[in-house]
Amino acid sequence: MNIDLSLLHTHNIEEIDISNTYDIPKEYYEDSDILELKNIKVSGKISLASSEEDFDVEKDYAKCNISGKIVIEDSISLEPIDYDFEIEYDDFIEENCKKNENTLDIFMFLWENIVLEVPLQYTKVRDLNQYQGDGWRLVSEDELTNNNNPFKDLLDKFEKEWLIMMKLDIQMFAVPFRKVSKTRKRMRRSHNAMEVPGMTKCPSCGEIIKPHRVCAKCGNYKGKQVVEVKEAE
Repeated sequence: MNIDLSLLHTHNIEEIDISNTYDIPKEYYEDSDILELKNIKVSGKISLASSEEDFDVEKDYAKCNISGKIVIEDSISLEPIDYDFEIEYDDFIEENCKKNENTLDIFMFLWENIVLEVPLQYTKVRDLNQYQGDGWRLVSEDELTNNNNPFKDLLDKFEKEWLIMMKLDIQMFAVPFRKVSKTRKRMRRSHNAMEVPGMTKCPSCGEIIKPHRVCAKCGNYKGKQVVEVKEAE
């Protein structure tokens, strides 16, 4: 959805009201962690203002409130959940939100701000007892940081064994994540390949010899007899 800014730029109007409810197309967030955007409401206006660095140039300035719901995966249950957000925008509009000088892509403007509100981890799960298995279970942050940690005894035992290994100077080596393939191994050893040395012909007898060497067949070097060669009986 594009907003015409031409009347604002020609000073026919002082501001543009962008208050509305927007349905942002999925193409704007299909490659992100967001599953859906719902109830995106905007309340505010766009006007012209000068920056502190350049008083002579007026730029598009937005002052608005953006709110709505981001549907994301729960960090624990992996189920879709709603995450409420609210943004107070009071700044110049980025150039990448404009189709051209006089047209604003309101969807791009909203998306550029909403994407910053997506949490790295968020869950609505309160009862962690159902998330456990053979030898493992999820623990809360309170259990992890306080003395309620159910794995405290195991961690203490590991720490004691670690100290013993350090005293005995036992070296621990990293284990490769996966086996090195034959191709990768052979590529690493490609410089070990055998090379055929450059050869040349003896100008006297035509025997194939290494360059800058006396001919083993006739004993000539650069057209001169330097070695006497005995013929086989």
